[in-house]
Formats: sequence, structure tokens, C-alpha cells
Amino acid sequence: MAVIPYSVDRVHASTKHVVTWSGVTEADTCAAFTLQELPLDISAHIYGTFGGATGVLKIANGGGSGVNAKSLDSVAISMTTEGLVSVLERPNTITPTFSGGTSQSLTVAIILWYAPQV
Repeated sequence: MAVIPYSVDRVHASTKHVVTWSGVTEADTCAAFTLQELPLDISAHIYGTFGGATGVLKIANGGGSGVNAKSLDSVAISMTTEGLVSVLERPNTITPTFSGGTSQSLTVAIILWYAPQV
């Protein structure tokens, strides 16, 4: 079992960051990403081969195992096929998690939009 690290691409140095976990299989877990600043918007895209897996975003502000993130209409985010969704909450940490799949190979890309620095 591997812990999949994330990469951060600062597309626009201070306003748009893309956090990506790639090649996540059923034997893997994703490393938690800690937000350093409060973003204006968070969107998440999960894609690849699901192989029956269900993907959720666990979020937390402190310890514990976290709770499922919600979409803007307050519904828990849960994907069994490719999806793109805006996240309602602004947590301290975000961790993609998957369950129930076989032969999965997934990518999670989260875009964080920040207010421009003046």
C-alpha cells in the first residue's frame, strides 16, 4: 500500500493553485493536503478508471478522520464516474479517499482560487 503524494502547480503564482494526486489504485491512500490560505473557491475533478470505486473528499479542520465534503447544494460529494464539482466548505485539510474498487487508476485534481494580492 502506497501513500500517493500530491503535487502543487501554482498556475498563477498567487491566485490559482492546482493540487493533483495521480495514479491512485485500490491499494493506495492519498496524502492529506493542508491549505495554507483561505481560498475563494475550490473545485474538484476525479477521473480515470474507477473499476467500481467510489471517490469522496474527506475534509477536516483539526484531528480525527474528517467528514465528507459537500457540493454547493449541500449534498455529500461521492463519485463513481468522472465528475467535476465545486466544494462548499473551506477546510484546513483535504484528502481524497476511495473504496470498493478493483483495477482502478484515478487522478484527483483540485483547483484552489485565491483573491489577488494587492
